[in-house]
Amino acid sequence: MKQECSITKPSACKRVAALIAAGALAASCMGVPMAFAAEITPSAGGQTGTGATEVTIQLKNAATEAGGAGTEGNPDADHDGYGDNIAFSVPTSINFVADGAGKLSGPTNAAIENHSKFSIHASSLKVDAASGWNIVSDASAATQANAIDFQVGPTTDMLDASAYLSKTAVSAPAAWNMAANTGTVALDTAGDINNVTSDITAQTKVATLHWYVTPGAAS
Repeated sequence: MKQECSITKPSACKRVAALIAAGALAASCMGVPMAFAAEITPSAGGQTGTGATEVTIQLKNAATEAGGAGTEGNPDADHDGYGDNIAFSVPTSINFVADGAGKLSGPTNAAIENHSKFSIHASSLKVDAASGWNIVSDASAATQANAIDFQVGPTTDMLDASAYLSKTAVSAPAAWNMAANTGTVALDTAGDINNVTSDITAQTKVATLHWYVTPGAAS
């Protein structure tokens, strides 16, 4: 499924939360679902929409060998009533699986999608680490417990989570443009973990990504 985020009027911004999951290798077969849920909160002024994505990990096994792409549903197709308001959807769950070497594999179908009658672009990202997890630039060299590094974004602008622990503009805005009505930005993912002390035999939340989406195409 996907969760849709909309701004009901130019002066009020609504925010959708999206979750990414990264997981551990379980002895038993377990799937890696992609779920979608919304947290919608009006913000003060402006026409910038926001969305959030949570991160979990799960250890690779026979059931997760393909990388845990998960499932996606169809968003509401009727957007005629949105007029000039922003309408878009973000994945609320992107599930990583980890192998014994700490390499993370993510889904292949994650995307931000535009359902507005005009072009939009993802303009900024903020990453919040889950309690007990340390988001670093290079997990292989980290000394902290539960160290994770991961990247997400289109192939031409993969964003390193460690550089977005505060709200930061995307580095190549034009790579995040979405055309009116059906434009999408496919989200590639990669990452590593090290010194894991938490039980990751089941999906474990490691971070939340907050997406900021703005009307118009970036140049």
